[in-house]
Amino acid sequence: TEAARVCNLDVLKWIAAEPALGTELLMRTNALGDTIAIAAVESRKDGIIAILQWIYDQPALGPALLRQPNADGDTIATFAALPPSRPAVFDWILSAPGLGTDLLRRPNAAGNTIATYAATFGYTAILQWIADTPGLGLPFLSQVHSNGDTIVTAAASSMKGETALQWIVETPDLGITFLLQEKRAPLAVIAARSGSVNVLRWIA
Repeated sequence: TEAARVCNLDVLKWIAAEPALGTELLMRTNALGDTIAIAAVESRKDGIIAILQWIYDQPALGPALLRQPNADGDTIATFAALPPSRPAVFDWILSAPGLGTDLLRRPNAAGNTIATYAATFGYTAILQWIADTPGLGLPFLSQVHSNGDTIVTAAASSMKGETALQWIVETPDLGITFLLQEKRAPLAVIAARSGSVNVLRWIA
């Protein structure tokens, strides 16, 4: 996993070709359950896509390893949504047979998805990408997740959520009506509980 974390594809290729090591070593996870694919995305370094494609093309690794979550249920998709986000990883996942929207829609153990993470960190470009992507779109953005959260809950409880809330207001088929459908608590209450001063200012 350390070779993947520094995005050193040459080392991964060497391990795979070495009889005493091979793909069996590459399939191991660390103590957190991170695979080499997750480690590569988590690194935020250049060369992520090349490593993901190489893993995908290896018969002993392939899509199965790329779909594998860690101990928290996070996948390469949810890690790509964390700061600083890597939208190119989403495009690659979407185009890869055996991954696609099924992987992009998958929540982690806490119920968070790429949509709730994008709302939490104010990544409006990712929210728009989701809205424009067949198989995701507004139905995915507007769903209530297993933890009871929506993108509204995630944005309102975040220090950077005001940009996501503004995007929701300006997005056709979401808008103010969608904000007012939040069932857990009024936006101001969610923001106050979380200490989200910027969101409180935005509401005011």
